[in-house]
Amino acid sequence: MDRQDNSMPRRRFLQAAGLSLALPALESLGAAKDLEGADRPRRLLLMTDGYGFYTPNFYPATTGKAYPLNDVIRPLDALRKDITLLGGLTHLNGHAAQRWVAAGSPKGPGFGDSLDQAAARQLSRQVPLQSLLLSTRAQATGGSYRNKVPVAMLYDPEEIFDRLFTKGDLPARTRALARQRSVLDLCRAEVRALSRSVTAADRERLEDYLNSIRETEQLIEKERRFLAAPAVDPGQPRDSFYRFNEDRAGGENYFRYLRSHLRFIELAFKHDLTRVAYLWEHGRMHGATHHGNRASSVKALTEYATHTVAAVADLLTRLRNTPQAGGGNLLDDTVCLWTAALGSAASHKGWNVPALLAGGGFSGHGQYRQLEQGEKLTRLYLAVLQQLGVKTDRFNDSARPLEV
Repeated sequence: MDRQDNSMPRRRFLQAAGLSLALPALESLGAAKDLEGADRPRRLLLMTDGYGFYTPNFYPATTGKAYPLNDVIRPLDALRKDITLLGGLTHLNGHAAQRWVAAGSPKGPGFGDSLDQAAARQLSRQVPLQSLLLSTRAQATGGSYRNKVPVAMLYDPEEIFDRLFTKGDLPARTRALARQRSVLDLCRAEVRALSRSVTAADRERLEDYLNSIRETEQLIEKERRFLAAPAVDPGQPRDSFYRFNEDRAGGENYFRYLRSHLRFIELAFKHDLTRVAYLWEHGRMHGATHHGNRASSVKALTEYATHTVAAVADLLTRLRNTPQAGGGNLLDDTVCLWTAALGSAASHKGWNVPALLAGGGFSGHGQYRQLEQGEKLTRLYLAVLQQLGVKTDRFNDSARPLEV
């Protein structure tokens, strides 16, 4: 290996040195109540769609507070005063956009944490789970990143149920934590030895990796405390959550599965298991997105969007109907953001990206705004973090929040 090749990615560098470490996705933290007298807890719900929608049938015909409802967004009618519809946002182009939709460009000057993890660092200090990361596709990672490293997401409702409410095979999980500690100890020793024989630039990379190891150790300890705490009763059985079968990919089967994921998020918030949730919806309509204005494809995309909006609207309504001990409701205290990786999936372009912002106490709710083309999605993310009280003046390539 050429030691002067400083452009080599961090994980590739470690593998080339005989050390391969995929940081475990340990979102679980030790259970604790809010400190007496503390402010009401703030929460973040992030939802992203991999391909976006057929936006001519999604966006209202006119902007402003009196925007007319079309068939796709009609389920949002009763939530008007609690939501803001945004259009015209800009993200990356191509299919890879869905991988980076919550983090912004991996080449951005501030790339490190995705929106969910940036929020979780501060919001979830006093609750059992650092974040609840759900995917609608059976793969290890979606769009969540912590210190530039992808964080594993959960897909199977049975696994999600066990993680939240039964804690699964407790002895096995305890043994797994011990093994993970051993791996981290080994990695730390190997990296420190390696740092004595590499360039200065590579030493900086290794130091970043050591920081990831230290943070993972903290999460392991809080996972141990979570496993030792009493389990939470969700009030409904495990088999009431629909288990999606990839062989039955169409129609109501998928939306029953999507609603099960949203129900998990609702329960996690209600029981204060976490204060950050991210649903990475891969999207089920890839073929239809290459629609070429064919009526059948446009119809399929419109139906997909209509069902998805209805599911999201139902969740927002349930959050609004959940009172909080200190007054108000769960939606008031939760910033809910639903957006997409692409604005025009047919051309794989990340322009005119839609966003639905709900709850969280934003003063500008109750309107539809079409932004000037070129407004970065990361500016909206910065505004969300600041609304949540996260102390930051930058998110990736944006140092000025979007006014919402």
